[in-house]
Amino acid sequence: MKKLLMTFVLSLTVIAAQATTIKIATVAPEGTAWMREMRAGAEAVKKQTDGRVEVKYYPGGVMGDDATVVRKIKIGQLQGGAFTGGQLSLIDGNAAILGLPFLFRNLQEVDAVRSKIDPLLKASVEKNGFVALGISGGGFAYLMSTRDIKTKEDLKAAKVWVPQGENVWFRPLCLCASRGYWMNLLRVRKSGVLSRHRHPQPVHGYVIKGRWRYLEHDWVANEGGYVYEAPGETHTLVVDEGVAVVGTWQVVGVVVAVVVVAVVGVGVQVSV
Repeated sequence: MKKLLMTFVLSLTVIAAQATTIKIATVAPEGTAWMREMRAGAEAVKKQTDGRVEVKYYPGGVMGDDATVVRKIKIGQLQGGAFTGGQLSLIDGNAAILGLPFLFRNLQEVDAVRSKIDPLLKASVEKNGFVALGISGGGFAYLMSTRDIKTKEDLKAAKVWVPQGENVWFRPLCLCASRGYWMNLLRVRKSGVLSRHRHPQPVHGYVIKGRWRYLEHDWVANEGGYVYEAPGETHTLVVDEGVAVVGTWQVVGVVVAVVVVAVVGVGVQVSV
């Protein structure tokens, strides 16, 4: 995170001396470590520029989902966004390389590879009209259990369910490092809107139990049905009252955070 903020501050100093407000949106909730660090960086920018440059953050998805944030950057309503690697795929598909699972044994290997990959990714992002001001790893993901899990067989027998939200859990089924996708089992015991999201790449689903639907479509995914979510589509997943859902998903995605801003010509600009 410190590396990300340092790069962010240095990059912003190329903006002209007049009073300027840089508006940056993110889905990261207020009060999280991400937001505390980014707000500290904003204060440093304001102090070092004697108030000529102010960074204003819009956390918690108040500016819309990631596709909406990218669109608002392009039309000049926002000047930047903080994205995970998967979300950055909306701008540059090469970002998917950042989240391939089970490639590294320790952070030293991660640092060694990123020293080669990060400059290439930044250059690729810039070709798409953006500048990646900083890339910060979120660390490894860990599984926790109330009993010992020492082998792959122990893990299979544990039937791991990971909390995703209130009355929503998922169970990992497959993590494919060579092809960059994973599969999981989703269990839902709540009704109403679960989420509104956009997939940069295709998603395949199968309804094992119950049913769900999307606000954007007039069809219902019933028990035993197959669901295909097309790349680039934004939709709102809904579960009706009194329905419990279990389904499988095959998903392509990544997990690294990146701050980007729109760029025109040379240097960071306010619009694209």
